Amino acid sequence: MGWEGLIAVTSGFEVNGSVSILPTGLAPLVKLQVFIDLAHAPITARDRQAPWAALPVPFSQVQSEQALERWYLEQAMAGGTAYQAFASVLRQTESYGLVRFLLEQGTHSEKLTTLAHRYGVSVSHFRRLCWQALGTAPKPALRGWRTAQALLNMSLQDCSLTDLALEFGFSSSSHFSKEIRELVGFTPSSLADITYLPSK
Repeated sequence: MGWEGLIAVTSGFEVNGSVSILPTGLAPLVKLQVFIDLAHAPITARDRQAPWAALPVPFSQVQSEQALERWYLEQAMAGGTAYQAFASVLRQTESYGLVRFLLEQGTHSEKLTTLAHRYGVSVSHFRRLCWQALGTAPKPALRGWRTAQALLNMSLQDCSLTDLALEFGFSSSSHFSKEIRELVGFTPSSLADITYLPSK
């Protein structure tokens, strides 16, 4: 058995000799890389502009998207040289820039037309780019991200449900509660009760 692993490519890539290739979309890893980067201090050093990078991994470990994401998080926490090079290539892709744009500007109930205009492309092209970057339609992804961010803020801040709902573009606290209940199965107030339980 020869070398097994992932190769991220931003431009033409030539291989000499025999090789078995299984093309796969990088959308799950690109999204994950954005989340990893936003959770840490901003990257100030300019990434080395390499056209490709390889990250060794046995195929048996990454046969499902869930297994792939778990393994990639382990690589990120270890922070090895191969991971850093691979992450650098992912950051050069348009999908990375788009996911970061959506996370930073698209989680407050803006319409797709507004986001497309702000991104500088037509709505139809923006939808195509989102499908490519997210692997799904943009609306469900934005809805889930907005909900997650609102719940996180609620657990960290001492503010009313009304204030939180307005901050994230919900029309009212009841709309906010309904959205949370539909997506995660419980109301924001029940989460608040759990969050503020005294430690034993």
